[in-house]
Amino acid sequence: MGRLRRRSQDSPIDSKQKALAEQEEKLRREMRELQQIIEEAPEVAREVEKRRRQDLVIRASQPIRPAESPNSLFDKRYDVTTTPRRPTKSLRAEKHEARLKFLMLCAVLIVCLMLIYVKILH
Repeated sequence: MGRLRRRSQDSPIDSKQKALAEQEEKLRREMRELQQIIEEAPEVAREVEKRRRQDLVIRASQPIRPAESPNSLFDKRYDVTTTPRRPTKSLRAEKHEARLKFLMLCAVLIVCLMLIYVKILH
């Protein structure tokens, strides 16, 4: 006659079934959470839109002078806090100084090239 065996350990099939049942339960929980998020999404979107509109109304109701507008650049022409700066040297003096520097650098370059020529070729 057929004997009933006592199983002290789960068979591989039983353990696989338990694992699948746990995985199924986990997926069902995740599905419920995602379904809840989907159901709440329109309300959240409405709240965000309402908050954005309130911010726009608040900003529109506050008077902004053109000088304080965040989209405009600062105009230094009409700023009374700064004094107009004049160049300390005239442009003619600066040009003369620049020409002298250029000529000095050219002279140094020519001397260096002559030294290299003398050292290497002779």
